[in-house]
Amino acid sequence: MRVTELAQDAQNQGFAGDFAAAQRALSQAFDIIEREGAPNDVCHASVLVVAADFSSAIGETEAGGSLYRRARDMCNGLAPSKSALRAHPDVSALLTRSLLGLARIDVEAGRADRARESYAAALLLLEAMPGCPDELVEEARQGAMA
Repeated sequence: MRVTELAQDAQNQGFAGDFAAAQRALSQAFDIIEREGAPNDVCHASVLVVAADFSSAIGETEAGGSLYRRARDMCNGLAPSKSALRAHPDVSALLTRSLLGLARIDVEAGRADRARESYAAALLLLEAMPGCPDELVEEARQGAMA
């Protein structure tokens, strides 16, 4: 099973409430990344985002924040400019998920200034994405103005 399939499986298992299966799939994905030596690509970033989502969902917000930051930094390295992000919508989507995750964690922790910054950065990306869900745009807009 490939890394992206494992990340998708982990996400699906997490949504279904089977956190043990989600954790196993994430562990397998990280093992493959470590073994095959592809630590800075979009597949790795997607695993980081799913792991961050999972950590946040089970209340491990410190770990979730750390994983979101790693994913954000990796995405910024993979597509360091607006034109690069437009050329790589998968990286843009992962960066957006990382920023929204960080903003939500910062709101929960009472770090309003940091949350506003993450929401504002996410809003710029969301507004450039065709077909983006309105509720995400509205969340980012409200968060950026809070």
